[in-house]
Amino acid sequence: MRKPKTATELKNDLLRVRDEESQTLMSASTGGLRLADLPRREALNCTPDELVETSWEWRGEAAKWPS
Repeated sequence: MRKPKTATELKNDLLRVRDEESQTLMSASTGGLRLADLPRREALNCTPDELVETSWEWRGEAAKWPS
């Protein structure tokens, strides 16, 4: 099994993929873009089952709500 990702690492991966895809969409000519034209991305480094089995543990101080 792979090393678990932290929430920050997961967020950074998602933001990276979002940025790459938005660049692809912005650079595509208008009206001629099809889903099949987009590059195939592997967004997960694990199987969906491994993701579901992930246990999350809070390792920080509890968040304080503003008064």
